[in-house]
Amino acid sequence: MYTVRDLTDSYPDVLRRVADEGYDGVEFAYRVRESPPEDVRQALTENDLSAVSAHVPYDELESDFESVVEMYGELGCSTLVIPALDDSHFESTEAVAETATKLSSLGDRLSDRGFDLLYHNHTHEFGDIDGDLAFERLIRETSDSVGFELDVGLATKGGADPVALLRTYADRIPLVHVTDTLVDDPDRDHVELGDGDTDLESAVEVARDLGIEWFVFEHGQSTAQAETLQRGGERLQSLLGVTGD
Repeated sequence: MYTVRDLTDSYPDVLRRVADEGYDGVEFAYRVRESPPEDVRQALTENDLSAVSAHVPYDELESDFESVVEMYGELGCSTLVIPALDDSHFESTEAVAETATKLSSLGDRLSDRGFDLLYHNHTHEFGDIDGDLAFERLIRETSDSVGFELDVGLATKGGADPVALLRTYADRIPLVHVTDTLVDDPDRDHVELGDGDTDLESAVEVARDLGIEWFVFEHGQSTAQAETLQRGGERLQSLLGVTGD
């Protein structure tokens, strides 16, 4: 829902527009607290949308744990995703180890309440630390209570191979963020699907072959969000081999 955060419709009406473009689930981000949970839940039901996941900042989860768990429990959303942690968390082996411990502790707390915790990458997690990608170290050093939402566009921009990451860590990656990017443009982390440098076809094909269920489209820098919603839906369905009605 980050892609359409600036649409002026009410939140339930935005959900309807998402469904109208052929999407079958949503990932909450921003604005979800604007409407009562029962209204959001009703809109999900009426539009046959799954509450796939929600992006929740780490600090919010730490400081407002009970409120977050209660709200997303009411929405039927049991997968919470840390959108990112800043680059200081990935600058050394010690920093990655501390980050892994912190995420594992939070993942254990959420697991006890029936929730899954994922971490969503940006670009700075793919620096080299003693011959390893910081991102791979994080995966290895976190407990199984922490999964990952691989953003294939941002991984590409960070210099990583998302297909190789999917093949190696599929058991830890239940969600894939389908994004496109311009690798050599520092100001364009996101572009419309198909307009960038990401090998979307290979990433989606491999992820599907590995049994990954959910593919989440995002274009966080769109200046025409309604059009991006439509185009992204069409492109995602094409990548997945889905024929629209």
